[in-house]
Amino acid sequence: MIPPEVIAELKSKNAKRIFVQFPEGLTLKIQEIAKELEKEGFEPVLCMNAVFGACDTREDESRRLKCDTILHIAHADFGIKPGMPIVYWDYLIDVDPLPILEKNLNILDRFDNIGLITQLQYVKTLPIVQKFLESKGRKVFIGKSKTEKYLGQVLGCRVDAGKMIDDKVD
Repeated sequence: MIPPEVIAELKSKNAKRIFVQFPEGLTLKIQEIAKELEKEGFEPVLCMNAVFGACDTREDESRRLKCDTILHIAHADFGIKPGMPIVYWDYLIDVDPLPILEKNLNILDRFDNIGLITQLQYVKTLPIVQKFLESKGRKVFIGKSKTEKYLGQVLGCRVDAGKMIDDKVD
């Protein structure tokens, strides 16, 4: 489940005791993730408090718990300079957006110029949605922020990707 590049990055940082931050949506999977980290030789310490984005790294809490590295799940690094090693696991979701688009395309009938933005987990769907909408005669715009990692990605606190295309869409 944990991508090999995440494990490799943790090992490259000589992580041993890892403070694991995750969103509430992964609560049911976190024990599986923790067991996998243990199998890889790490000691996971689970942060059970809510996580409010990539900037909510809880470094002080991590240090008090004697952790040497933070694993921040489901948020992308956007350039914050941490005071300790942090590994970001984007946790992208593989989902097919076409069935719901096809079923609900009529909702977009009055729009010709459509903007696409999304949260991190669904960024891989944007090219699929773009191609589908363009095949239906729509002009599609996807914004790119200077700070976010992916095309069309927005955060709760940063919506630059949307602002960049606001004047181009209906």
